[in-house]
Amino acid sequence: MSAAQEDAPPADIVNDEGGAQVITGTLSYTNTLFTAGVAQPIIITEDQAGFVDRDKYFLMPPQSQTLAQITSDFYESPVNYSLTLPIEPQGSFRDVDNDAEAEQGVQVFAIAYWSNTFGDPFLEERDLYGGGWSTAYASTRIDPDPSSEGEVVGGKYVIYATDDTQGFPSGFGADGLLFTEDDPIVTVPQGYTVVDLDTEPFTFDRSAAPVIDLIEGDASALQDFSTMSYTDAFDAMIELFRTRYAFTEYKELDWDALKAEWRPRFEQAEADGDSLEYRRALRDFLWQIPGWACLWPVHPRRPDRRGHRRHRPLDARNGRWSLHRHADRPRSTRGTGGHQARRGDRQHQRCADERLG
Repeated sequence: MSAAQEDAPPADIVNDEGGAQVITGTLSYTNTLFTAGVAQPIIITEDQAGFVDRDKYFLMPPQSQTLAQITSDFYESPVNYSLTLPIEPQGSFRDVDNDAEAEQGVQVFAIAYWSNTFGDPFLEERDLYGGGWSTAYASTRIDPDPSSEGEVVGGKYVIYATDDTQGFPSGFGADGLLFTEDDPIVTVPQGYTVVDLDTEPFTFDRSAAPVIDLIEGDASALQDFSTMSYTDAFDAMIELFRTRYAFTEYKELDWDALKAEWRPRFEQAEADGDSLEYRRALRDFLWQIPGWACLWPVHPRRPDRRGHRRHRPLDARNGRWSLHRHADRPRSTRGTGGHQARRGDRQHQRCADERLG
């Protein structure tokens, strides 16, 4: 044991039942596109070595991926799961105790949802969209500021140590970042421990059957303006574009000018109680935004005999609309459940086919 480890106090343990054996929890989603295009939904132990190293191209080894059982209807939120942990996991060890000694370290996992599209039951490079770590639908909470580049700021980790001499952070430290040099360190017991990052200091839980719910994340959650008036919903949408649209400067968009130009149509639709004109105004406005397509409200039906779900339009008066970024060609998007983005011209045609005139 190094001198630094000797100085590190043991973690304060709660619910000391010998460590996690079976994890249960729920996956809740509000995003209307979450289930679109999903091939095989899976929930796994996600090796967090990529985040520890800040390696956006880290490919979690297949042997590190312990598969959970999805125990309820995936197409009805919340989704329940149960995950039985292996006696000895096969994740990547990382030495995170910030001393000068090179030690084995610990394995760090999040519990995360993915869509498995290619190959065998485990995720490969194509499923992982190049690698890294989850920023939505995982047991960790990510900083919503895009400039943070996926920094973990809360949630829960599952860690594994082969002995009781390994260290792990008990807080974010003065810089507010995890796995950096100023993290306070404690030693952790052998076996599995659930670390709650939302407490100060972190809570180290050794329950045999912990509950870990997955977090949708602000960037992926439905932006629901259904309780607002037409004009208030339009104003909220403009503010959403101000903060989320990535190409404002590149496309030379003036959101104040666009608001001044288009708001009167929404005001008129509201004054007249005209839901059709509201839909037309929304369609026409969205077509002014480069790189965006509009998806009319949809309601999931039950699966057909081949297991596919069809969708039908909802009454636009409920105000539920989805904005979807498209690229020049279809691509997979991790943040919305692994669905494939459609071509923009197909989406525009879909909008035009909604009998809006």
